[in-house]
Parts: sequence; C-alpha cells; structure tokens
Amino acid sequence: MLVRTVALILTCWASGLALAGGAFEILLSNESARIGHEAAHAPTNLLFDLGVDYNEQLGWATYAGVSAVDSLAAGGPVVASLGGRLYYFSTKEGVEEGGTALALGGFVRYQPNILAGLAAELNAFVAPSILAFSKADAFTDLQAKLGYQVLPQARLLAGYGYLAALYDDQWQEVTKGPFLGFRINY
Repeated sequence: MLVRTVALILTCWASGLALAGGAFEILLSNESARIGHEAAHAPTNLLFDLGVDYNEQLGWATYAGVSAVDSLAAGGPVVASLGGRLYYFSTKEGVEEGGTALALGGFVRYQPNILAGLAAELNAFVAPSILAFSKADAFTDLQAKLGYQVLPQARLLAGYGYLAALYDDQWQEVTKGPFLGFRINY
C-alpha cells in the first residue's frame, strides 16, 4: 500500500501538475536523521509530502501524505494545514516490531513579520487504534520547531521530535529527541 501511495504521488508530480513550489527539509541529531520533501499543488491548495525518519537505536519510518493548506493565510503570520499521512515503520525495542498507520493531523506555523525571520511550527499526526494496522495499536508523530530565515529560500531549524507506536499498552519510540537542521524552499 505504501509503494502504491508513493507511486501515485510521484506520478502526479511527474505528470506536470501545476506545482506552486515546495521544500526540502533535513533534520539531524547524534543518532537520527529525518529527510522530507513537500510540494504544493497550486489549483487545489494541496500539499503533498514524502519523508523518511531513521534512528540508529530505535527504528525507522517512511511516510507519504497529503494536506489541505489555508491559501488565504499564505501571506499572513499564521499558516495551517489539515490532512493525513500513511506511515510504514519499524521499532527495534525488544523484538523488532513493524506496522502501518494512517495518521490524521497537520501543522500550524507562526511567522510574524515583526520577528525578522523567526518562526515557530507545531506538527502533529496521530493514528488511533482504528487507523493503526499490523501489530501496532496506535501511532503518533509530533514535532516542535523554531526556525530562523538566513536566506530568502533557506531557514535554519531547531526543535524536538517524537515518533512512536503503541504495542500491547506500551509506547515504543521509533525516533525521539532534539534536532538541528535546515529547510530549503523552491
């Protein structure tokens, strides 16, 4: 199912849909890396995203998603989205566990002009038991980021991420901890 979703998104991008730009994001810590790409579809105000999250000690996750973005707020200080992501993940805690989840959520970004390039962002995607498959009972992906615009298309990022799956009433982290990174818009 993940392969089909990724193939569909890549096919849409390659078919010449009117994209209004996008971004690459890389977030790093001592033990983990998160690499993501997003592209906005101009006529529909949809945001397509793909990414991978890897932690040497805890596990890995890949995702593909689509969200609706508030186009009226695009030039304002607050931008928000609402949508979903399909995750495929594996944890290394105890016996290696894997699973799939259809997580719902979005982001809220606050970037007022008076703070000269400073921005704060919260991302949350959650899958309750009805949307967590395989052996997982639930799934969550949370991020809090602070960013500073160093170039017109580049922003330095610092924050904290937590990605975990629930197995038999016990949360097992896929990745967690502070990170540093950057985001390049195009």
